[in-house]
Amino acid sequence: MGKRISTCIRKFIPFTGSTPTTSTATMGVDVTEEYANAFRTESYLDFWTRVVALSNSESTKPTCKSMESTTAARLPSYRLFAEHLLDPDQPMVTRILSLICNHPINHVLLSDYFTQTADASILCGLLLNDINRTRVKYQSIKSTLQSLNDHSAPKTLIRLIRFTPILSLIRIQATQAGCSNLLKRLESTRDKARAKLQLVKKLRVGSTIFLVALTASLSVIVVTHAIALVVAMPAFIAASLDLASPKRLIKMTSQLDAATKGTYILNRDLETVSRLVARLNDELEHMRRMVKFWVERGEEDWSQAGGELARQLKKNDCSFRQQLDELEEHLYLCFMTINRARNLVILLLPSPPTMADISKVKVTGKTHVKPNKKIGSQKCQLVTFDLPYLAFYYNQKLLFYKGGEFEERVKKLKEGLEVVLGEFYQLAGKLGKDDEGVFRVEYGDEMEGVEVAEAAAEEISIADLAVEEGTSALKDFIPYNGVLNLEGLHRPLLAVQLTKLKDGLAIGCAFNHAILDGTSTWHFMSSWAEICNGSKSISTKPFLDRTQARNRRVKLDHSPPPSNGDVPANGKKDPNLRERVFKFSEAAIDKIKSTVNANPPSDGSKPFSTFQSLSVHIWRHVTQARQLKPNDYTVFTVFADCRKRVDPPMPDAYFGNLIQAVFTVTAAGLLSANPPEFGASMIQKEIEGHNAKAIDQRNTEWEISPKIFEFKDAGVNCVAMGSSPRFQVYEVDFGWGKPEGVRSGSNNRFDGMVYLYQGKSGGRSIDVEISLEAPTMEKLEQDKGFLVAEN
Repeated sequence: MGKRISTCIRKFIPFTGSTPTTSTATMGVDVTEEYANAFRTESYLDFWTRVVALSNSESTKPTCKSMESTTAARLPSYRLFAEHLLDPDQPMVTRILSLICNHPINHVLLSDYFTQTADASILCGLLLNDINRTRVKYQSIKSTLQSLNDHSAPKTLIRLIRFTPILSLIRIQATQAGCSNLLKRLESTRDKARAKLQLVKKLRVGSTIFLVALTASLSVIVVTHAIALVVAMPAFIAASLDLASPKRLIKMTSQLDAATKGTYILNRDLETVSRLVARLNDELEHMRRMVKFWVERGEEDWSQAGGELARQLKKNDCSFRQQLDELEEHLYLCFMTINRARNLVILLLPSPPTMADISKVKVTGKTHVKPNKKIGSQKCQLVTFDLPYLAFYYNQKLLFYKGGEFEERVKKLKEGLEVVLGEFYQLAGKLGKDDEGVFRVEYGDEMEGVEVAEAAAEEISIADLAVEEGTSALKDFIPYNGVLNLEGLHRPLLAVQLTKLKDGLAIGCAFNHAILDGTSTWHFMSSWAEICNGSKSISTKPFLDRTQARNRRVKLDHSPPPSNGDVPANGKKDPNLRERVFKFSEAAIDKIKSTVNANPPSDGSKPFSTFQSLSVHIWRHVTQARQLKPNDYTVFTVFADCRKRVDPPMPDAYFGNLIQAVFTVTAAGLLSANPPEFGASMIQKEIEGHNAKAIDQRNTEWEISPKIFEFKDAGVNCVAMGSSPRFQVYEVDFGWGKPEGVRSGSNNRFDGMVYLYQGKSGGRSIDVEISLEAPTMEKLEQDKGFLVAEN
């Protein structure tokens, strides 16, 4: 096998240095003939063409002339392999997985598969680097032995004794262990999917036989009524047994089977690499012991000893270099087989509506909408409640509606926006600073107003947007991804994107979070809908004087970012972060609340509210899924509305940020070991204790030492609650019915961020958007205590 691979490589790689003309008794590469045949293909040749192209691009860089490599002397560095030859690369894979709607278990397994194969490719690159260093070291040993003299020999040989093999088995074994564990998980899940598929097929066959029997034995009238039952029977049975459709099960099985085969081959490859590395290390150890033997003999004629050592090394020279070549060739083969398997799995993934990235959501035009009346020049100072959010990102919301003529709806939305901006004119302005460096909202009639983009995604349906998994894929429907609030100094404070769907309309809005909170956001949205729905004016005007809540001038030394700078979402989105929507019915919410209130604590706590009950339920189960140590701290953070807490109280229509973070801290062990009322009681005390005095104290401390909030300020191992089920998001009716769904965008997401929304089913139902690291999300999805309450 090694010889065949060498022959193929030599078609493309010009060799330097000598190569053995006869084969020696070396260990062969342990893979099957079928596996070998898989690489005598055009894709294999294409891979090596890429290798040569990379090596040619590196040819101008200085190289070591003494490496004696028969395969890698003209090949690019291991870093170039890891970065440029992994196909598809990890950022692309992460993007694809975030776009598709796949079964949660499949999603986690495939994500782990791509991570594991990427790690293996990096390992191959590191081993190539080790081979290079070994060649250099080996050549140095030979040169040293050939030039020994009586004066330098003792010290030189002692240094050679201290030489240790540099091809480490530790990382190989760790990667191999990861592959073995992943292989077991893939095989187990694949076999379960196959079993379900067989069961569904048997149910269908059984129903067909039953139908034939009925047709033969019953009268026409009876049969007519029975057929409907028989045809529906497999679906009823499958639903009761939690079975997916045959097509979906076939797709799941195909994906898992491809990943399983790829992992199996990779595992075999790593076994071979491990043996080849062990063999090389044994050879290097033999050399070291040989030198040690001569040192311990204490020869007087050191030049004679050096000559003898050199002769013995020369005797094994061809074999040793051939072993290095064989390992090197197999590592290149590993690169190729990793890519081949990764591409095969990608091809078997479902084709999501947004699989072609943004190409299926095309912005067709942009305009700006201004208030329909003259406002004049207006300046409104940002207050202490607003300023900490300057370094957050624009707050994104997405609503989608069924049916209707797109152009008519766009016209209606723009006309309604003109009217509502007459009252909410601050959203049509910009951020600014006065002469003392105090931030404010500035508005002038000459300003451009709100940015409104029109887009088309006519292959995408409402159902595609209503996915519960991977909500970050919705970011293409909302403007200002990764845009900081500070950029409001030169950007509109509100941007809207209206996207035409296959069967409806998506309205994506990005609000500058430095000038308004969730309460003000949904006040604006409901007012806009009110105008579009036929009202001449809005029922509740915004209260625009922020200084009534806090009138302290705070200077911040924050410069605007470059006007042409594109900032990635949340700086850089963690590729391991997953988002999912959990839908809790009214019955589930009542069950959670009843459980938490079953044994009220003896400290005189009041009955726990729905919010407190759901909060502790989420906090406890997320903490358990994170598998924290008992002494690890965990923080529950809620952004509390302070409109009725400040003194004097502010009206509900107060426009701006009037929220503060309230923190509840405890040890993970205490939270998990105690009943839910333990955590609920702590949350209740912190929220109720956040009164006007506490708010004023927090503001005063911040004004003395201002600090712009960052995500890490939410707390260690945090669960942070944003939005609120009190917001009537499903009452935002622009004249064509309630929205089919409401989602948050990709901005302001981090591990532990939770958004609560009113449930679409109404009543006390609640939709919970959670962002967690992938392993934590997987455990949460499998947590029956958490999921039972969902049903």
